[in-house]
Amino acid sequence: MTQQVLPATRPVSDIESSEFDMTEGGSREDLYFYKCSNIFLKKGERASYELLSAKLLYEHVYEVTLPQNTLNYSYYYSDRDKDAGTTNKVWHSIKLNNNTQMPWTTGTAMVVKYENGTNKPVSQDILKYSPVKSETYLKITISPDISVKDTDKEKNRMEKAKKRNSNYYDQLTIEGSIQIKNYKDKPVKLTINRDIYGELIKSDINWSFTKVLNDNYYYYNNINPLNNVKWELELNGGEEKEVIYSYTLYIYSN
Repeated sequence: MTQQVLPATRPVSDIESSEFDMTEGGSREDLYFYKCSNIFLKKGERASYELLSAKLLYEHVYEVTLPQNTLNYSYYYSDRDKDAGTTNKVWHSIKLNNNTQMPWTTGTAMVVKYENGTNKPVSQDILKYSPVKSETYLKITISPDISVKDTDKEKNRMEKAKKRNSNYYDQLTIEGSIQIKNYKDKPVKLTINRDIYGELIKSDINWSFTKVLNDNYYYYNNINPLNNVKWELELNGGEEKEVIYSYTLYIYSN
C-alpha cells in the first residue's frame, strides 16, 4: 500500500475518532491519500503537519511467537528440547484497534506515560500498516515475569502411509506441550502464535488457526499444509497453565 499527502480543506487535529469525515482522505484503487490544508511555504522553508489525531481504546497484552515445527531432510522427526523445553521471549505489547476512518501507515511509534504533568518516553517500535477496523500490536518490552516453554514429541508413526510420485512418506502424530507461568502478582492476557506444518488434530485449550498456502517446495513437495495458529489465554497472578495439542505430518519414508 502507498500513502501520499495532498492539499485538502482543513487539517485533522485533536478530533474524536467518531468525527472523522472521509473528505479528509480517500482511496483510489490500492492507494490511500491523506490530505491536509492551507500549506504555504516560502522558498527554503520546512514544516511538519499532523495528519491524524484520535483517542483510541487500548489494552495491555503479552504475546509470544513459538518457533515453527522443524522438518529434517533425513528420515526422522526431531523432538524439540524434549527434556527441559525451549524458553521463548514474551513481549509486553499494546493492542490497538483502528476505529478511525483512515488506515495507519507503517512507521515509527513512541509510547509515552503521562506522569507529574509531563510525558515520559517508555519505548519505541514500528507500528505496522493497519487497515480501518483492524487490530494491531505495538511492542513495548520483553517481559521476564512470564515464562513460556514448549516441546514437541513424536507419539506415533505410520510407515509409508502416503505415496507421491516415486516417494513414500511416513505419517507422524506429534504432541505439543506449552508450559506457562505468570510470575506477576496481577492477571495478564497472553497470546501465543505458532506456524505449524501438518494437519491439526486437537488442543485442550481453544485455538484459532488459518490454513495458508505452503509454497516451500523443500518441505516435502508441499505435502504438509501450513497453519497459522493462535491461542489466547488469561492467567491470574502466580498461575500456571499447560496447553496440550496434537497434529499429524508427513516425512520421507526410509
